[in-house]
Amino acid sequence: MAEITLENVSAVVGTDGFTLKRFPNGNVQVMIKDLGSLGPYDQCKVLITTADKLVAAGLIANANDAVRLSWNTGKKDSEGNDIWRPYPQLWVNKPTVAQKNTEEVSELRNEFKQLTGMFTQLTAMLQGNTEQSVDNIKP
Repeated sequence: MAEITLENVSAVVGTDGFTLKRFPNGNVQVMIKDLGSLGPYDQCKVLITTADKLVAAGLIANANDAVRLSWNTGKKDSEGNDIWRPYPQLWVNKPTVAQKNTEEVSELRNEFKQLTGMFTQLTAMLQGNTEQSVDNIKP
């Protein structure tokens, strides 16, 4: 995935219709500049189109992870439920340590499968069960 920076996000989404804000943790908030001038359908289209661009650029893996239609105010109603307010926007978040570790584990699993296959071929050769030369071992 591409590095998440304000510059990289700006290069993908542009700044004509958006305001971008970088947070100390490296996440980037992408807000529609003139939200009131767009109807709900157009707001959704803008979010979908822009999220698709972010996926194509490799800044996010899944558009659903970036699109936000509302935000939690941090307040509770009389029944103790969170109060949410509509505010369509995009978030381009840096991967968490867990996400990075998951990707690394997947890569290591693939490498392990390749090494296991090579080890199986070598074992067979050493046992004399095949006439392959060492040059013919394939990862």
